[in-house]
Amino acid sequence: MLNPVKKPSFFYCDVCHRTFDHGTYRYNCTVCGNYDQCEECTTNMNPPHPHILVPELAFGSGEDRTCHEKSMRAEIYTAMEIYCDRHCLGVRDVSKDNPENYSNSYTWLTYKSIGDRAINFGYGLRQLIEPRSYLAICSSNRPEWIITDWACMFHCIISVPIYNLTSDRDIAFIINNTAVSVIVCDKETLPKFLKLHSECSSLRHIICMDSVSELASHTSMSISVHYMNDIEHIGSSRSYSYPTAQPTDCLTIIYTSGSSGSPKGVMISDSALRSIFPEGLSPHTGESIIFSYQPLSWYGGRNSVLWTFLCGGRVGFSTGNVSRLMEELALIRPMMFPAPPSIWNKIYSEYKTALSLIETDNPQEFKQKEIELIENFSKLIPLRCETIAIVGALISPIVLDFLKRCFGRCRIEDGYGITECGGISFNNVVDPSVVYRLESVPEMGFTTDDKPFPRGELLTKTPQMFSGYVNNPEETRATLTDDGFFRTGDIVELRQIPSQPPQIHIIDRKKSFFKLAQGQFISPEFLQGVFSQSSFIDQIYVHGDLLEDNVTAIIIPNKDRAQVFANNNNNGIKLLDSDPKFYNTIMRELHSIGLKESLRKHEIPSRIVIDFEPFTVENGLLTSSMKPCRPKLAAKYVDRLKKTFNIEKQLKTIIETVTGEILTDDNEVNFLIGGGNSLTAVRLSRMIREDLGVTVPVSILFEPTMNLKRLTELAQSSSSALEQKITTRLLLDTELELESIIGKPRKVNSSPSMVFITGATGFVGAFLLFEMLHKYPTNCKFICLVRCQSSMDPMNRIRENLLFLHLWQDNFQERIIPLRGDLAQIKFGLDNKTYDTLANQIDIIFCCGATVNFVLPYSQLYGSNVCGTREIIRLATHTSCCIPVQYISTISVLPPGIVHEVHIDEIPPDDLTNGYAQSKWVAEKLIAKANRAGLPVAIYRLGSMCSDSKTGSCNPLDINTIIVATSLRIGCYPVGALDTKLNTLPINFAAESIVHLSLMQPDVYGNVYHVIHPHGGLPFQNVITSANHLSIKMESVPFDEWKTRLVHQTLHGRSLESLNEFAMDSCFVKYSVLSCEKFYTIVSQQNIPAMDITYVNMWLTFILQNVVQ
Repeated sequence: MLNPVKKPSFFYCDVCHRTFDHGTYRYNCTVCGNYDQCEECTTNMNPPHPHILVPELAFGSGEDRTCHEKSMRAEIYTAMEIYCDRHCLGVRDVSKDNPENYSNSYTWLTYKSIGDRAINFGYGLRQLIEPRSYLAICSSNRPEWIITDWACMFHCIISVPIYNLTSDRDIAFIINNTAVSVIVCDKETLPKFLKLHSECSSLRHIICMDSVSELASHTSMSISVHYMNDIEHIGSSRSYSYPTAQPTDCLTIIYTSGSSGSPKGVMISDSALRSIFPEGLSPHTGESIIFSYQPLSWYGGRNSVLWTFLCGGRVGFSTGNVSRLMEELALIRPMMFPAPPSIWNKIYSEYKTALSLIETDNPQEFKQKEIELIENFSKLIPLRCETIAIVGALISPIVLDFLKRCFGRCRIEDGYGITECGGISFNNVVDPSVVYRLESVPEMGFTTDDKPFPRGELLTKTPQMFSGYVNNPEETRATLTDDGFFRTGDIVELRQIPSQPPQIHIIDRKKSFFKLAQGQFISPEFLQGVFSQSSFIDQIYVHGDLLEDNVTAIIIPNKDRAQVFANNNNNGIKLLDSDPKFYNTIMRELHSIGLKESLRKHEIPSRIVIDFEPFTVENGLLTSSMKPCRPKLAAKYVDRLKKTFNIEKQLKTIIETVTGEILTDDNEVNFLIGGGNSLTAVRLSRMIREDLGVTVPVSILFEPTMNLKRLTELAQSSSSALEQKITTRLLLDTELELESIIGKPRKVNSSPSMVFITGATGFVGAFLLFEMLHKYPTNCKFICLVRCQSSMDPMNRIRENLLFLHLWQDNFQERIIPLRGDLAQIKFGLDNKTYDTLANQIDIIFCCGATVNFVLPYSQLYGSNVCGTREIIRLATHTSCCIPVQYISTISVLPPGIVHEVHIDEIPPDDLTNGYAQSKWVAEKLIAKANRAGLPVAIYRLGSMCSDSKTGSCNPLDINTIIVATSLRIGCYPVGALDTKLNTLPINFAAESIVHLSLMQPDVYGNVYHVIHPHGGLPFQNVITSANHLSIKMESVPFDEWKTRLVHQTLHGRSLESLNEFAMDSCFVKYSVLSCEKFYTIVSQQNIPAMDITYVNMWLTFILQNVVQ
């Protein structure tokens, strides 16, 4: 209870009909209109009221006071006395359990408490600043903002509100432009002012609204930092006479956000601000509640608070978290909700997205679901809200029509006003107090003689007119006519219909219009409103210039709609900005809307740029009043909006030269479909780099969506943008569901009887299988996953591979169980019964299956390398126990600068430049996540594997084998190579070591091992010596000449031109760069076979017999 004096309130209990006493609490229903209960009825009702009841203050008539002075100061003082014990300002409560969260309640401060603080703070300020000097306010919306504002009014201190997201450059300009000497701010903006004060010679004092322990340390000779409570405390024991307030006194300066150049300070006099509010004050009997979320630095946001205050209402403040906006709107339940078009557009966009997802072919059913959808969206605005308003900018007629349908129970006010002259019209009807006229703009085709209604720039004169721009006489003269009219800069249509009040319909800002190549003037705001009806669009910026025949547009897609599209097309949402199918879908929608709205051809975008970064105040793409900042948008997207015909033509010529085929006029056809291969891609990448100076990675050319249009866009994009896109996808692809792993026990079997192995038809897998057949118990069998055609015997593939590598023994067949399947498919493409049997039988998994290709892009390696790893994890966790995994990774996951056997979480993907490294990085991230969740995993990062020390058999596709084999053929090697080593390790030693470690379980699990040669590997001198023994003459040539000869060779019928993509000099090393310390603490280096002449002789012999043809 707030007031001990008993008097009736304006409220009564709807159950017992007892009138509440003034100052007591009533329990208000959040659903029923104007329904209240007393505490007794709320406690005793059975059954209780079916809806949520919220305690709110019951109040009666205010104190009888008269305002004797015509000034804002006097009116505020009078309101403080009339409504002294009513609730005034509310702040959301912080959760008692977690200070980082908020509870679903507000704490309300009374008029008296706010008034007393404002009075005390005003007196305290007089110690620091004189009347008619300038004080800036910069913080989020909160009671202290209002307290400061009123304290300034009391003492004729000119307030200068600064939006808390204003750039440092503009803040410094504002402070210097008005010679601000005192700033009142919150702790979030305090560091900004401490940093800027050296640039602002007039600034002497910073007052922080919050208690900051280190405040005193910031005080210096040039700046003093104070705590607001301390200033109030000083003021509580001081008193100053209030200076005389004149109607023409400058009360506040509002800086317009502006679309270009420096901000302009709009000087608002006492009489201009006072004219906004009703004449005279008398106790208000109704209830007025608003939700303050628009920055108080905006003229409209601040004035709505003042209006509510003078009516005895209350204001609930937003926490400033945009994601909580609708939640807090529901808690405050204001009676009026004003919002800029950006918010209404967002609601409409969400509605359109939801509508587009309705799945039915029945028109009646669709109509019913649409009605239900409208009803659900209508609940976004609380039932107590009687009025919603569109403020700050022009709204699309389509969105306005939606608001009328959705929120029909509310009065909808479309207000039009300007900071410099206040309100002009409501719902297009001109305010009776406004004097206006139109001025023709013939160069743009708008004249007062236009039919059926005159059009032109609107000029106004209102009681709320500003006094000019502070310290900017040039702009003031340019904006005001000689007879005192303000040039609004808005092109409007004046509709004067007999027996109806005049109406103003805004067309667009004069500065927003642009001209196309054929001379047509375009209103981008109008077009943006039209195209916003697309469910795909959250935000749109329409662009054009004198070199264009049509408009272009930047599209920020609706994320929900985009996610649905991505899911339906097996794509990631982060990749849609470069997806031709998504691009074409939006283009078709824009064209369809254009036809429906009867737009002219040049008004429909001929090209669009898709970007998922929204336009916000923080990134400068919206002004502080939430309008698109056209100059900054144009600057940000200037390169991507450039006309593409010239570069497109050059690329078309290059593609036709490389492929030997003539491209059709359809530039959406993939130019690599007709027999394109890695060699074509390499040549194309090199020619684009040489002719256009643009680097397009070979991997990008293999994207299934690659076509001339896409390639043109990429050629105009920055390489950093490409890298960012692939990095984003890599991070997304590392997501893994861990519920099936956590808490499961390990399957421990020191003598395994069944092993599952992938990659047995490859090089490393074959040697691991061979080694396990010798080291594992004789009763142990090996299930080998083999991908092959149904007509082919998978056992034959295993046998042929082992025969080629000189490993096959006939007794192996009885212990090898071939299993036809595909690593990249779900459950390897097996039926459920086979899969369940497999999972229940195996004791350990060896995963070494992968596609090794350093040219193909990530997207083409994703299936086998990433999805394959996911399937290994799925198999290992399918039963009640986790099956241990021996996982073969690669040192390719290590970018430059990382040399130790570190966890994959310490390795960023940004510098991984080829699809193979990227796919294996993602794969290792997945297996490492599974390991942390409880799956026993040992990870082996293999480097280059050289030949078997016993037979000389090797991998024909290994880079070192390719280099040596081709060098033998061309009879030369690079100068300086004799002093280097080939960074490689005998394969049989690597396989023996891995199998040995697998038998040491569980000691190895959770570890990462680098399986490389500790001393660099094979001396290249031994290769040349061995070649001489084999009567192969070799000569040394310059590196570039050697490389040129090398890449023009073929091996196994394949061109080696793709080697241009590799830094081949890195194959020749003097010592091992990478650390393998952990590996060799448990594996003896002494067991590494000597890579001497005998070893190399066997290797080269195998190469000559099986590789070089």
